[in-house]
Amino acid sequence: MGAVLGLGLFLSVAPWGFFAPLTVLLLFGRPRTAREWLWIGAGVIWTASLWMQADGTLLFYAVNAWGALLAGVFGIVALSPRPWRTSPAWIATAAAAVVFLLLLHANGFDLGAIQFEATRALAQAQADMRVVAQSLVGSAPAADPAAPAAVAAITPALFAILGTLGLDLAWRWYRRIAAAPAGAPPRPFAEFRFSDHLVWILVAALATTLAGSAGYLPAAAGPTNALLLMGVLYAIRGLAIVWPAIHRLPVVTRIALLFVSVLLFLFVVAGLFGIGLADTWVDFRRRKPAAQGG
Repeated sequence: MGAVLGLGLFLSVAPWGFFAPLTVLLLFGRPRTAREWLWIGAGVIWTASLWMQADGTLLFYAVNAWGALLAGVFGIVALSPRPWRTSPAWIATAAAAVVFLLLLHANGFDLGAIQFEATRALAQAQADMRVVAQSLVGSAPAADPAAPAAVAAITPALFAILGTLGLDLAWRWYRRIAAAPAGAPPRPFAEFRFSDHLVWILVAALATTLAGSAGYLPAAAGPTNALLLMGVLYAIRGLAIVWPAIHRLPVVTRIALLFVSVLLFLFVVAGLFGIGLADTWVDFRRRKPAAQGG
C-alpha cells in the first residue's frame, strides 16, 4: 500500500519521471510475460498522452526531452551487471545532465532560456490560482511578483531531484514487475551513501552563493542550484542513517512521526541534513556495530 501511495504522489508531481524509465527498463530487460507487456503498453500510452499535450513552448520540450534522456541513460546504467557503489539513479542523472547541456548548446539554447519560460509558466499558474481562490472564497492572497522568478531560478536542481527520485522509483517497481529482472538488485535504502569528497562541492556552492548575495561576485543561479542539490543529497543520506531505527517503530508511531514531520518539515529536513553532513566525518553506520558489541 505504501508503494502505491508513493507512486500516486510522485505521478501527481512529476508524471514524466516514472513511466518513461520504467518502460525503457522493461524493454531493455527483454519482457517475457503479459504483465510486463501490459505495463509497457501503459507506459507508452502515458508518455504519448504527455507529448500530445504539446503547447509549443521551449519549457515543454525541455522537460519531456530531459525525461526521455534520463530514461535512456538510466536503462543502460541500471541494467549493467556490475554493482554500483552508489545509486545508479544519481549516476544516470549526472551523465544525462552533461548530455542535456551539450544538446542545449548545440541547438543554440541555454538554461537561461528555460528559466525564462519557467518564470512565465509559474507567473501564469500563480494568476490562475488567485482566480480560483477568488471564485471559491471570494478573496485571494496578494501576488508575489518575485516568487515565479525565484522558483524558476532553481528549476535545474528541481528537475534533477525529481528525475532522480523517479528513476529510483521506476527501478524498484521494475524489480516488482519483471519476471526475470536484469541488472544488479538495488541496495537497501539504509545503505545509501556517496563519496565524502562531494562535501567540497557543498562548500564551494555555499561560499559562492553567499558571496553573490553579498555583492562580491555576480549573482548566478548555478551555485544556488548546486547548493540545493547537495542539500537534498545530504538530507537523503541523513534519512538513510536513521531509517533502520524508524523502520523498527510500531506502525502507529511511524504514522504519527510522519504527521509531525509534515508539520515541522523545514526543521526535520535541517536535522537530516546535519546528520548526513556529519556522517562525512563520523560514519555513523560503521560505528554502530562497535557500539553494540561494546
